[in-house]
Amino acid sequence: MAELARKYPAFKHAPIETAGFNHFTLPFRYETLDGTGDPNEANAFSFLVSHLLDWAPGCYCTRHAYFVFQRAREEILPLARKYDRDKIRFLVNDWSATHAVGGVLSQTQEGYCGTLEIYDRTGKLLLEEDYEERRDFFDLLGDMCVDAMRCLGHEPSPALIEYLHLRRCTDHQSIIDLGNAVSFPHRSDEEFAVYEQILARDPGFAEVRYWLANQRAWKTEDYAEKTRQLGQVLETYPVEGALWDFDLEICPDPELTGQYPKWLSQHERLVGEDSSELLFVRLKEARRKKQVTRELATQVERWVSKYPNCYWLLHDLGHSFLGYDGLPADYDMAASMSVAAMRNRYLTAYGNKEDAIEVLAYTSHHLGSNDICAQVLLRILREKDRRKKLSDATWSLSLLGRSLSDMGHYGIAVKYFRIVLREAAPGDKARTNSLLWWIGAAGTLGRSKELREILRDHREELKEARIDVLMEGYRNAL
Repeated sequence: MAELARKYPAFKHAPIETAGFNHFTLPFRYETLDGTGDPNEANAFSFLVSHLLDWAPGCYCTRHAYFVFQRAREEILPLARKYDRDKIRFLVNDWSATHAVGGVLSQTQEGYCGTLEIYDRTGKLLLEEDYEERRDFFDLLGDMCVDAMRCLGHEPSPALIEYLHLRRCTDHQSIIDLGNAVSFPHRSDEEFAVYEQILARDPGFAEVRYWLANQRAWKTEDYAEKTRQLGQVLETYPVEGALWDFDLEICPDPELTGQYPKWLSQHERLVGEDSSELLFVRLKEARRKKQVTRELATQVERWVSKYPNCYWLLHDLGHSFLGYDGLPADYDMAASMSVAAMRNRYLTAYGNKEDAIEVLAYTSHHLGSNDICAQVLLRILREKDRRKKLSDATWSLSLLGRSLSDMGHYGIAVKYFRIVLREAAPGDKARTNSLLWWIGAAGTLGRSKELREILRDHREELKEARIDVLMEGYRNAL
C-alpha cells in the first residue's frame, strides 16, 4: 500500500492513523444507590452514546454498541461489571477503533449521576469526568456526549448541544426495553419484536426506528421500506446516518421525499454545511444528475483531506474524477483517492473495499500500469472465487483479461474472457467487451480453431454488437 501511495501522490491528506476518530463504545457499568432502577438502563445508555457521538466531525464509526455487544458477548459481559484495561486495549484494536468510551451510570430516585471514561488505543485513560449532581437520564446523556466530543477534539455548536440533550422517548419503560433488546441474538425476530414494542409505545424514538430499519434491511433486503422508515425517522428529529442512507429514488412515499430540503436544513443547523453527511448527500445527488461542479469537488476534497477515513465520501469523490459525473477526467487524482480509501481505517459493511479497488484498477489500466491493474483485480477475484461469486465480478474479470492482453499475456487473458462468457448474464456489457478482446487475443496467437469456436458459439451476440465483420476478418487472415 505504501508503494501505491508513492506512485499515486496527487491527493494530499492528513495522516490516516490520526485523522478523526472511531469510538468503541464500552458497556456502561450500572450502579443503583438506593435499590431502585433497572440494569438495562446502562445498556440503553451505551446504545445512545454510541449513536450520538457520530455527530462529531471526523467520526467514522461503523460498528455501534449493539452490533459489537451481540457479536462479542464473551468479551463484553465481564466489562459490564468491571473494566480491564488490557481487554479494553485488545477490543479497541481488534475493532480498528481509536478510542473506547464508557463509564458508570448511577441511578437513584432523585435522578442519575455517573462517570465518563475515555481510553486511547493503548488502554491509557484520557478522561475521567464525574457527574455528581443528580439529573434527568437524557440530561446526563447529553452532558457526557458533549464532554466526550470535546475530549475527542470537537466543540459542538449550541444547536448540537441542545440536540444532544433532547428527550427521546416519553415513557421510561422504553429505555428499559431498549436495554433488554441486546440480550437477544443479533438480528433475531425476538430482538426486532422488542424494538417494535418500543415504537408502539414511543413512535417518536427515532434512534430505535433507525436501528430497526437498518438491521432489518440486512435480512429482508427491502430497501424501499427501509427508506420509508428512514423518512419517518427524519420527520421526527435528525439521526446521524439516516439522511446518508435515505434514497430519494426508491422512497415509496412522495410526501416524505418532499421534506428532503427541510431535512438538509435541519442537519446544517446542527453541524454546518461542511459535514461528511451533508457533503455525501449533495455529492450523491450531483453525481446522479451528472452535475458535479469544480466548486463542490473542491469543498469535498477539502473535507476528506482533513478526514481521509470517511471512506464513502472519499470513494465517491474519487469516482467523480473518472469523468462521468460532470468533472473532467483526472485519472491520477482518482487513483490517488482510491489508494487512500483502500488504506484508510474505515470498516466497510461488506465487499472489503472492492469499490475503491475497482476504481484503482480502472485508472491504473488507463494510465498504462497494467501490472497494478492485474494485481489489485486478482485480490478481488480470489475472494469472489472462494465465495462462488464470480458472476458478480464480470466487469473485473473482463478488465483483468484486457490488462493481461496489453501486457502480452494473451494465453492467460483468454482464460478470463472465457470465464466472463460463462458467468455473465445476457446483456452484460462485459460479455461484448470480452468477446471483442478474446477475438484480438486469439487472433494474435494465431488460434484459428478458437476463432471458429467463438463464431460458432456466439454468432448472434457478435452480430448484435456489430463485431461479426471483425471476427470474419481475423479468421480469414489466418
